[in-house]
Amino acid sequence: MEVSSIYNFSVNGGLLYLQLLREWRSPLSTTSPRMEISSIYNFSVNGGLLYLQLLREWRFPLSTTSPRMEVSSIYNFSANGGLLYLQLLREWRSPLSTTSP
Repeated sequence: MEVSSIYNFSVNGGLLYLQLLREWRSPLSTTSPRMEISSIYNFSVNGGLLYLQLLREWRFPLSTTSPRMEVSSIYNFSANGGLLYLQLLREWRSPLSTTSP
């Protein structure tokens, strides 16, 4: 997961959707089996819907694998993509670079 992927999130949800399928398919299937492709697809359709899915499916995995990723960050996703982009860079830079180079 590269910074360019996160940047594309703020530019085009559909593009990130494709990048998530290419770069995160294996990690997602191992760390969070309940995170399905439909959830990622819904991101490109409706940010608020993915927000609800993230809270339901990822709350515990996120809290254990990445303590710095807070619920407030996910909430800001539904409010402002650019804000989440900045938060991802600040909170997830190290974990992303180590788990998915």
